[in-house]
Amino acid sequence: MKNIPLIDVCIIVLYLIGMVWIGFYFSRKNKNADQFTKASGRIPGWAIGLSIYATFLSSNTFLGVPGKAFGSNWNSFVYSAFRCHLQLFCC
Repeated sequence: MKNIPLIDVCIIVLYLIGMVWIGFYFSRKNKNADQFTKASGRIPGWAIGLSIYATFLSSNTFLGVPGKAFGSNWNSFVYSAFRCHLQLFCC
């Protein structure tokens, strides 16, 4: 990658500025770590658990599983593809 077009650099810089601004805006509302991590206890535990699970599932499924399936075999892909179905069935 020799040259990045100017429009791409502008978009990346604007995105970075926007994310930093959002971070500063919401950091003023949080006074301690409890407010930041658990919204002062206003979010139910099941919602936090689903959020953590969805984060793991999306990052693992879209990044790790295709690489592992390409490098070795498709077992991990099949497992990840049916993991949600199996967990719903078992629970």
